[in-house]
Amino acid sequence: MLLERIDALAQRALDESEAEGMAIGIFTRDGNRIIRTYGYANRDAGMPVRQETLFEIGSIGKSFLAIVCMQLAAEGKIDLHAPVRDYLPWFEVRSDHPPITTHHLLCHTAGLPTGFAHRPDGIMELWELRNVRSGEPGAYWHYSDIGYSLLGELAEAIVHQPFDRIIQERVLDPLGFSNSHASVTSAMRPSLAAGYRRQFDDRAWRSGDPVYPAPWLETSSGAGSIAMDVSDMLGYAEFLLRTWDGADSPVLTSSQLRAMVDPASLPAPAIEEEYGYGLNWGTNDDPETPGEIVWIGHGGDMVGYESDMGIDLEHGVCVVMLANGYVPDYMLTNDLRKLVVASIEGTSLPELSTETLRSYQGAEDWVGDWHSSQRTIEIAIEDDGLALIEGSDRMPLQRYSRRSNYYLTVDHPAWSRFMFEAERDETDDEDDDTLGPITKIHHGGETFVRAGEPLPESLAYPAEWNGYLGLYRSYNPWYPAIRIVLREGTLVLIDNTGDASVLVPEDDGFRVGAEPPNFDWLVFTPVIDGVAQGIRFETGAEYSRFFAG
Repeated sequence: MLLERIDALAQRALDESEAEGMAIGIFTRDGNRIIRTYGYANRDAGMPVRQETLFEIGSIGKSFLAIVCMQLAAEGKIDLHAPVRDYLPWFEVRSDHPPITTHHLLCHTAGLPTGFAHRPDGIMELWELRNVRSGEPGAYWHYSDIGYSLLGELAEAIVHQPFDRIIQERVLDPLGFSNSHASVTSAMRPSLAAGYRRQFDDRAWRSGDPVYPAPWLETSSGAGSIAMDVSDMLGYAEFLLRTWDGADSPVLTSSQLRAMVDPASLPAPAIEEEYGYGLNWGTNDDPETPGEIVWIGHGGDMVGYESDMGIDLEHGVCVVMLANGYVPDYMLTNDLRKLVVASIEGTSLPELSTETLRSYQGAEDWVGDWHSSQRTIEIAIEDDGLALIEGSDRMPLQRYSRRSNYYLTVDHPAWSRFMFEAERDETDDEDDDTLGPITKIHHGGETFVRAGEPLPESLAYPAEWNGYLGLYRSYNPWYPAIRIVLREGTLVLIDNTGDASVLVPEDDGFRVGAEPPNFDWLVFTPVIDGVAQGIRFETGAEYSRFFAG
C-alpha cells in the first residue's frame, strides 16, 4: 500500500509538470531505503529513468559549498566574518555600507541581487558587480545565486584548485558518491537525463502544454552545478541525517552542521526566512519545545531540471526528488514524508487528494462577473471545473499549481500570454493563514474588479513609458524573455515564469520591486523614435525588444 501511494503521488506530480521523468529516494533512520523511478530520461530515444540516471541538482549544491566553507574555517584558512576582499582583492560593489563577509554570502544577507547567470563564466558577472548598487549587509534576506558564485571563487582562491575539484575531493569522493560530478560537462551527457522545457518560453507554464528538449549548457559554479543519481542524492541526505544525530566525519561534524542552521549566529532576516548556510530549516510547533529545528533541506532548479531534498530530523526520514523538468508541485517531498511517517507510526496513510487543477476547494473564490476598462468576463464553475466566459466563448481555467489559489491559466491564444493573478484582501493576523476574498484579478496590464465595483484609479505616468511596453528577449537560457506592461499607471516587469515586479522610478532608470529587498536596477536603452529597443540591468544582463509583442 505504501509503495502504491508513493507511486500515485509521484506520477501525479510528474503528469502535471514539464518533466518527462522523475526519480524518488526515501530513507528511514532504521536503514530502510526506497528508490522509485518514473517516465523517461530521454523521451525521443524511449530511454526510461533508471537508478543510475544522472540529474542536475541545482541549488541543493549550495550546501556542499557551505560544507567546504565550514571545513576551511575549521582549518583556519578563512574567517567567515572577515571581509570577502581579504581573500578576493579584486571584488568590488557600489556601496557605502560595511563590507560583505563570507557569513553574509552563506545566508543570503549580503545585499546582492539574485543574478541573471548571463555569462558563461560566472567571474565576469561577479566583475560587473562593481557597477551594481548593493544593499546593507545583514539588513535584508535576498536569495542570491551570484552570491554563491562569489563563494565558489573565494574557495578557489583559498584552496588553489578549480571549484569542481574542491567539491569532488572534499565532499563527493570522501562520502563515496561514485556516480556524482561537481560540474556539468558535455562528456557526461550520455549518462545525464535530457532536460525538458515548455514550448513557450515567454510565459508561465500551463500543465498540458507541449514540452521540448531544454537548451544545453555546461557549468561549474558555486551557485549549483552538481549532477547526481538518485542513490547518491539520497546518500547525501542520509549523511546529513546521521551527522545531525551525532555521527562526526572528516567531511562535517555534528556541531558544524548544527552551526550552519543556528539562529543564534544568524542575522535576523535570515532567521525570519529560516535559512542558514546553504540549507533551509523548519521548526517544531510544539509549545513545549518552541523553535526546535525538526527539518532541514533545500530545492534546486537548473535549465531543464528540478530537484528537492527534505530531511525530517524528528522522525528520521529523508526524501529526495530528481526530475528532468520543472515540477510545480513543490510540496511533493513533504507529502511523501507524511506517508512514510504515517507508515512508521502505524497510523492510517493520508488519502490522495481527489482535487484537480480545475476542480478544487477554494475555486469558488474566483466565481463571479468581472469587468475592466476594456471588457467584461465571467468566471464560473461548470461540471468539470472553472471556466472563463467571454461572450460566446467558454474556456477551461486551471490552477498554475495545485498548491496555489493565486494564479489561473487558460489555453486560448487571446488569454494565454499572461496568468490570471488574484489580489486578495488579506488579514493582518499572522496566525490566520486563511485566504482573503479576491478583490482584483490582474491579467498582464489589465485589471478586473467585480461587477458593480468601481475601477481602480490609474496613476498619472509619463507619456514616454508607453514606449517601454512590450516583449524583450535574451539568449540567456535561464531568463529568455521578459514583458513590460502598464498596470494601473505603474510599469510592471513580468518574467518568463509569470512573476510580476513593480518598476519604481529611481535616478535615470528603475528599481525592480516596490519593497526591499530590491537589489536590481534597469534602464531602457536605446530609445529610438520614442520606442525602447532594449533593457540593460546594472548586473550587465541585456535584453532586446522582440517583434512578437
